[in-house]
Amino acid sequence: MMRDEQLAQLMALLPPGAALPREPGSRLERLLWPMAEEFARLDARAEDLIRQADPREADEMLADYERVLGDDPCIGPAARLPIETRRALAHQRWTARGGATPAYFIGIAAALGIAITITESRPFECGVSACDDELIAEDGRFEWIVTITAPTLLTEFEVGVADVSTPLGDFARSPVECLIRRAAPAHTTVYFSYV
Repeated sequence: MMRDEQLAQLMALLPPGAALPREPGSRLERLLWPMAEEFARLDARAEDLIRQADPREADEMLADYERVLGDDPCIGPAARLPIETRRALAHQRWTARGGATPAYFIGIAAALGIAITITESRPFECGVSACDDELIAEDGRFEWIVTITAPTLLTEFEVGVADVSTPLGDFARSPVECLIRRAAPAHTTVYFSYV
């Protein structure tokens, strides 16, 4: 369809007169047909490049975004990740402005496809806190807990196989830990909980 539109534009650009017939199927139309095809191909390619300008849609230019951004020290080489994750990480790093809200940090984890919840500490205050509230010191207001669901078990204690010094289990730490620690406000302390 785009080729027909290009052909119509080329025909419209011709000077008026009987020497240049505009009837469908004329020799002039057949002469302009290859140019219309090429212009249609160039238009389609330009649309592809516009789409590539967004890291979330990039295929051909994704490697260029990753080259410019460099390897993320928390993730390592992105080439080993699935393309959807690479796109999300490139977009997140390309457009990141920072933030201090739980929603910002949840978004960082979501870019990796990891679900987290954030619990912010609130110090106990007489007259404000309820009797059954947790006793948290004044400096606890700058502490928060990130709960990461579904950790990957690396080892699990096996009776009869493991010896006394073997830990009961170990799991792979999520790359979200590094990303959140790096982006966390300097005056806060982040704790991670795996469930």
